[in-house]
Amino acid sequence: MKIPRYITVLFVFMSVVIALSGCQIGGKTRNNETGTLVVLDQNESLFKSHYLPHITNAYPELEVKLVPYEAYMSEQMSKVGMGAREEALHELLEQYNPDIIIARDDETYRQLIEGNRLKVLDGLIQEGKLELDLAATELLDPIKDNDGLKYALASHFSGSVLYYNKNVFEKVGVPLPTEGMTWEQVYQLAAQIPAKDEGEDSVYGFANAIASSPYFSILGIGASEGLSYLDEASEKVTVNTPEWRRIWEMVLVPLREGHIFSTRQGESNGNPMALFKEGKIAMMYANETILSQLINDNLPWDTVAAPINPRYSDQGNGLHYLAYFGIHTKGGRTELAWEIIKQLNGEEIAGANWGQGIPLRKKLADQQFKGTDLTPFYRLAAYPASSGAKLPKKITSDFLMNFLMEGERKAIAVISSELTIDQALKQLEEMGQLLLEQDRAKVK
Repeated sequence: MKIPRYITVLFVFMSVVIALSGCQIGGKTRNNETGTLVVLDQNESLFKSHYLPHITNAYPELEVKLVPYEAYMSEQMSKVGMGAREEALHELLEQYNPDIIIARDDETYRQLIEGNRLKVLDGLIQEGKLELDLAATELLDPIKDNDGLKYALASHFSGSVLYYNKNVFEKVGVPLPTEGMTWEQVYQLAAQIPAKDEGEDSVYGFANAIASSPYFSILGIGASEGLSYLDEASEKVTVNTPEWRRIWEMVLVPLREGHIFSTRQGESNGNPMALFKEGKIAMMYANETILSQLINDNLPWDTVAAPINPRYSDQGNGLHYLAYFGIHTKGGRTELAWEIIKQLNGEEIAGANWGQGIPLRKKLADQQFKGTDLTPFYRLAAYPASSGAKLPKKITSDFLMNFLMEGERKAIAVISSELTIDQALKQLEEMGQLLLEQDRAKVK
């Protein structure tokens, strides 16, 4: 009996639909894939909460084995120092041979590429005709290597910008912030906002919501200028320098004069976001987490891109991907790994992870932020991982914690006029050197 052509076409169509739906993650369909899939994620808790449920729902017979990255890394760094990070990652890759690798920072991602640990995805992207629907093509740049190839997929990024309250500037007659401002210009502009010290009526020119304290503001600006407080070659702490002194003065003097808002350790000066909305902070350096709140208010606010280092006028330290999803070159389940990372970065699951940064997909970003112009968040390219200040490898987390606490104490002493900047830097360098020598003895 001859089967009518329309029935044949319908049968083929249904077969394709069934085959495709069997690979779906996040939907109601299931896949009969069995065996083990090994995943290395630098943030195991996020993987378990955001991605593992989707995988187990789609592949109920598949065992997902998570590499114990965090525990092993912590153990090795406490024994050997910060330099253990790269070596420990190599050891984990050799021991567990994961199929999927999820890097949570750009430096690790670049190390994986340099170590030939990640499969090039360009061919798979073209073959699968993967539609990325990006808000801007430059958002792909962070996943490209110097060869222009892509070694990972990503669904969200985070960016920091300079928010400003137009009402405050109009009220005091001070020019609005502009694109391409340096950190020094931001602090100078903040100092033009008349400082008030009248309790609840205080008005501040600037708040750094990214840094938890004045000292962390200093370190962040220093890092953007390529400064380090440690010299690995000479094994010396180097903070008592003209370059560091300029930044200490830039940050702490206007803060002491009342132009800069800060919640110092052990004190509570209010919520910077609330003060910004009330017109008591003129400018605020922050990431996208406050964007949804501002969108729903009638406050006349706007943004410009993050402050720049004049030597790298097209780069900033605000933009970074929240996760890089790659396929291990030595993994045994390349096809399955590709299907899974493709779906984890697809529209359905990416759209379900609201609050996890800014979606790369324009449709999702427009939905989440109601069509707000997000260009300032990605206008500046991220600083290359190789351009920033590098910490010596043979130091432990104990040294970092103790040194940062000491720096915080010195900064507070300067703000309260107990120490001059010169005195603080001299004492910090001396104490830091002592802490470093004690740490080196421990590591050796």
